[in-house]
Amino acid sequence: MGVNAAEAAGGSGSGQAADFDSHLGIAQASQTVADYLNSKGEGSTNSNEIKDLAKNGSGDVKQAAEYLVDHKGVLDAIDTHDAAGVDGLMYTSNVEWAAQGGLADSSVQSQANTDDAIGQMKATFDSAIASSAKVTQVTTEEKSILDSAKQRPQN
Repeated sequence: MGVNAAEAAGGSGSGQAADFDSHLGIAQASQTVADYLNSKGEGSTNSNEIKDLAKNGSGDVKQAAEYLVDHKGVLDAIDTHDAAGVDGLMYTSNVEWAAQGGLADSSVQSQANTDDAIGQMKATFDSAIASSAKVTQVTTEEKSILDSAKQRPQN
């Protein structure tokens, strides 16, 4: 029995999506997805269903699935927890294992931490660029006003 992405509307809908996303890690994302799967009575899932949740889900479930999909190797590590080789199939208990910190000391976690740090740097940089653009806009407008005032004949 597969996960129906339309059912993912059962996300928390807390209105704090940005806060949830900014504090998301492998364990929390895995816990959110595991809770969702358990609430649907799902004993197993596959990487395509998690990718579908990331694309078509909603709320915290969508963000958690996006996190798992976007961080290289996380789904593969969950998939191969109890079997050698990636086959795309995983038990809900594998997702729960990741939620309990099963990947905490792994290279997958290190890569996720690196990806998160780079994402935070990009967000800070984008914010600085936006602020700089606003300053440039305001100073350009003020300079235009001053220049036009200088060009008026004084009587």
